[in-house]
Amino acid sequence: MKFKSVFGGKTQEKVQAAAQQAAQDVTQKVREGNNPENEEENPLLDVHNEAFQSGDYLIQVHIFEARELKGKDSSGTSDPLVVVKCLDQKQTTDQKKQTKNAIWDRVMFFQFRNLDREDIESGTIEISVFDANSILSNEIIGSFEIDIPSIYANKNHKLKSWAGLIDSRSQKHRDIQGYLKFSVTILGPQDEQVIEEEEMSDEEDELGMTKVLLPPRLEKEDWIVICQIFEANHLPRMDTLGKEGIDAFVSLKLGSNPGAHSAIVISRDPIWNQELHLPFTTPGMIGKMRLTLFDYDKTSSNDRVGTIYFDVTQLPEQTDENSIEPPIENNNCKPIWYNVYASPKNLSDIVKREKGKKMDLGLIQGTCYVGRVLVRLWKKKVHDARMEYVNLPRGRDPKNSQRVKEVKKLKKMFQKHFVDFYAYDLKAHHHSFQDTKVGRLESLEIPEEIFFTLRWTIFEGVNLPFENKDITIEVSIGPHTKETSSQTIKSGSVRFDSIKEDKFLKIKFPIQRNEKQKQQILSIQNFNRQQLFQEIRTKIPGQWKEDELAQLTDDQLKSVLEYNYIDFSMVPDIFIYLTKGSEKTAYLRYPAKKLLSNDLVNPTWVLLKEEPCLNAISPDEMAGNLLFRMKLYPVPTNIFETRAERDWAKYQIVKESSAKRNTYELRCHLYMANELPAADDNGSLDPYITIRYSGVKGSSTVKPRTTAPVWFETISLPNVQIPDDILLAPPIFIEIKDKDFLTADDTVGRFNVSINNFFEKLGQDKPWTVKQDILKGQSDPYWLDNPFLEHPDDPVGQGRVMVSWQIIPMNILVSNPQQFEDHEWPQMIDSVLELTVVGCRGLIPNPFPPQFPFVEFDVGNEKKALRTKPSRVPSGSDPNYLEVYSFRIALPLDPKYSPYLNVRIFDVHLQGLAKSMLAAGSISLSKYLPWNLIEFDELQKKNGVFFDPSVPFTSDKIK
Repeated sequence: MKFKSVFGGKTQEKVQAAAQQAAQDVTQKVREGNNPENEEENPLLDVHNEAFQSGDYLIQVHIFEARELKGKDSSGTSDPLVVVKCLDQKQTTDQKKQTKNAIWDRVMFFQFRNLDREDIESGTIEISVFDANSILSNEIIGSFEIDIPSIYANKNHKLKSWAGLIDSRSQKHRDIQGYLKFSVTILGPQDEQVIEEEEMSDEEDELGMTKVLLPPRLEKEDWIVICQIFEANHLPRMDTLGKEGIDAFVSLKLGSNPGAHSAIVISRDPIWNQELHLPFTTPGMIGKMRLTLFDYDKTSSNDRVGTIYFDVTQLPEQTDENSIEPPIENNNCKPIWYNVYASPKNLSDIVKREKGKKMDLGLIQGTCYVGRVLVRLWKKKVHDARMEYVNLPRGRDPKNSQRVKEVKKLKKMFQKHFVDFYAYDLKAHHHSFQDTKVGRLESLEIPEEIFFTLRWTIFEGVNLPFENKDITIEVSIGPHTKETSSQTIKSGSVRFDSIKEDKFLKIKFPIQRNEKQKQQILSIQNFNRQQLFQEIRTKIPGQWKEDELAQLTDDQLKSVLEYNYIDFSMVPDIFIYLTKGSEKTAYLRYPAKKLLSNDLVNPTWVLLKEEPCLNAISPDEMAGNLLFRMKLYPVPTNIFETRAERDWAKYQIVKESSAKRNTYELRCHLYMANELPAADDNGSLDPYITIRYSGVKGSSTVKPRTTAPVWFETISLPNVQIPDDILLAPPIFIEIKDKDFLTADDTVGRFNVSINNFFEKLGQDKPWTVKQDILKGQSDPYWLDNPFLEHPDDPVGQGRVMVSWQIIPMNILVSNPQQFEDHEWPQMIDSVLELTVVGCRGLIPNPFPPQFPFVEFDVGNEKKALRTKPSRVPSGSDPNYLEVYSFRIALPLDPKYSPYLNVRIFDVHLQGLAKSMLAAGSISLSKYLPWNLIEFDELQKKNGVFFDPSVPFTSDKIK
């Protein structure tokens, strides 16, 4: 064990030797006798404590996921699948495409009847991961094997762990080929299944697991992560008492190791100047290192301010084993400001709910800036296989009471010369620190800072909540905040004075220039004017117009290019809040890089996100749309300030343009939807559609029990206001809802539809007018695809909706209403649909093997569903039905409007008292329409020609 101290000479050597011996004694006690978790260090316990019996056995293998798999394909990825061999049985998961990290979450059951004791005692379970190939045989990635007695000896006869995969058949790939997370449960005669809560939290999963099952012959290496923690700024007030309101300290954690803590500083801008060490071993599931800012509380648990994660594998490495200095030759190993985001700190833990806690843990994106911390990180390989660090506890930790006592003894023994093995003061020995009471970094180490101007204008909002309530729009970057004047919401809308609400902030933030960027800046100093023009066109295309560049001097052109070679990652994100009173009810978050570009310099409609910690918006309301523009400019020279004035002057007429509005009736002709996600326990949902535009709302009828509804109806929104300048018109907002009669309706998908494409200009100076096909309701229907759930920036949802649009000026509609009365829907044909249900094959347990499965069918516009009888012949996983069903149904003449046949498979258990869904899917009826000669061609060849292809088909030919 190595120590660093603030004193030298023989006293230092004696104290180091004594401290080393004392630390080893303490850690040995903690390791052997005083660690309540000691019995869980080895997941494979003594197999002699359990005795096997002959009889029936059920072995459940749960394959969760794989990570860091070696790529076997030319793309550097694999198509992994898992094969589990349990005694003489084998099962396989499905194949995942082109990935190194796969999730299966597949449960396999292996049932054995009348198994002899000797067979189960000598049995093994082999789990292998293969790269699937379509032509050649599957290629092994890696595998591992566990003997059954080792698993059976665990608590509840269960083992859950990560395992390292090796290719034992290859001499070339004998190292770790990836990691697999799994669990195995063995139930023998008279054993009962124990339902346990999930053992691994999201937090632990993010940190990774250091307890990984590895082959004993693998050579292990010891490492340490070295984290120099200098200071933090702008921390929030966490306590109501005290001048500063926070007792700040930093905690580091990696995997399941105990963790390390800094000193506690009573300040919202604390200075620590400390170095923390964290050990880890490879190979292993290292995961990410977590850095958490805490507020220390004496009488209760410490409050978490916010969390940052670091990928240990990407940290710079100090290759000099004898050096205690950071690898300063590595451009990435410099002090860096890391901005911290978390949940709002003016809310109680009860109000925050689960999402707020996850924000504070850094597991989901935070909605609030809570400060920044200056740190430097690197890693180093060490050779002491017994390396242990004793953590000096900060605050209450009842689980480590014995450790606290031992450390106190050690501290008392050495009094003021005590060395904290985890943290020590840097300013006394590191050349980068001044030996002063402030103890800040020297100027060469502090990241460079420059001034920025953040400028924005708020124009209006629509579809907003809180009718007849006063709201403001607040803009925040780091610790700086400005807000608009208060406005009252009327009919879901609010308008701001665009001249009055043209605001700006002049602020200073750090930037970073690495050696490569500095060389790029030096290289352009000798460029002539034409070379500078060409470099700007190549490096930052579209951001500067030719006439703008022509007005700049050569030095100004070089300044424009210099900012392209700067790393702005240390500039904090910008937040836009919809505020009611003191509550930030909705928000938007933009990275500084987006606002340094021209993405939002033009007036733009955006959809706000609801603040998930507050839940202040009712389910039948939305967070609302906002029309605004915003730009972030670096301003050490007047180049960008001049550019800002030009950008803003271009849109000074926005207020007048958006004020002129005309009244229309907006109609949505709703045809059908399909591939909707199941929202109810019966495997379907009760869908309906809602449409909002500029404060006006309309809804469709509810279609019960279907994931592919057919409507053929019109949703009308009368008296909607649309601006003269159609480019400033808000989008149409569409929601797919699931009707619930006892609880609030669920939203399963959302769309934003731009209205701009429905209008045209017949001349440059002419006003915008509605396109003729839109006016007459004759535009072709189309599919709205890729719905979002919470926000367009979030991952897409599931399902699609077919619609067409009609927009009618109200003055024309009032003067001639008969012209717009009827919409032409698809021609329908009375038909008979016949279903022959043969059976199912390969039904997967959910969670138990199928017992009496049955199949249920419906078509989108049918209220009644058909279902087979339950069957377990020849088995529950492969039931036969051999039943024929037929019912009358109206089908469209045009195949593109064909409905879907919904199929759901259920299992009956508890003697018919309960059922669970096993699978669901949909089948398009388009290719089964006899009059669809193109898609039905193959069926005609197979079953005989029903119709003469040379004769045009019409509805009167159907008998």
